Amino acid sequence: MNGSLNESYYVQILGICTVMVVRYTPPYINNLQMEQVQQYKYFGSIINVSNSIEEEIKERIVLGTKAYYANLKFFKSRLVTKQSKLKLYRTVIRPISRRSLGRKG
Repeated sequence: MNGSLNESYYVQILGICTVMVVRYTPPYINNLQMEQVQQYKYFGSIINVSNSIEEEIKERIVLGTKAYYANLKFFKSRLVTKQSKLKLYRTVIRPISRRSLGRKG
């Protein structure tokens, strides 16, 4: 299950610093080579190489916007009470955009 180092070499960048570059062979599990990816979703959260949450925040904003526009007919309707609109916002739209930020709806 362990990956192996194929080769390593040093690169000098603009004569300022020297960096060691290591080529890595991904591990095999049950004779299947594992693929290295830049990001993936795990239980609805985006995990990426740099461990930043910027992409996840952007996605939550997009999902919240989509949920709002999907229900825009109800928000604009005069037949739906303000209380019902607030309940729809609090129970559907806000939890979608806040779920991954460590807050409860």
